[in-house]
Amino acid sequence: MLELLEAKSDLCLEFEDKNLMNYANSIRKHIDNGLEFAPFNTQIKEAIQMLWQDPNIRIAYEKRADYHIHDSAL
Repeated sequence: MLELLEAKSDLCLEFEDKNLMNYANSIRKHIDNGLEFAPFNTQIKEAIQMLWQDPNIRIAYEKRADYHIHDSAL
């Protein structure tokens, strides 16, 4: 998901709902804390579910070949 968030930024796409930035920050914090490979807690699960609903995350996903986003990152 972090790769999709970065691709979204590179594409100059904004979240349709600005509140989704809180979910994006949760993902970043989770990874920054070294928990990238840890099982998802409820907060991270909810963040991923909410972020997937954003049309611009989906656009970034559709352009994944341009950003070499690995299937395992999804």
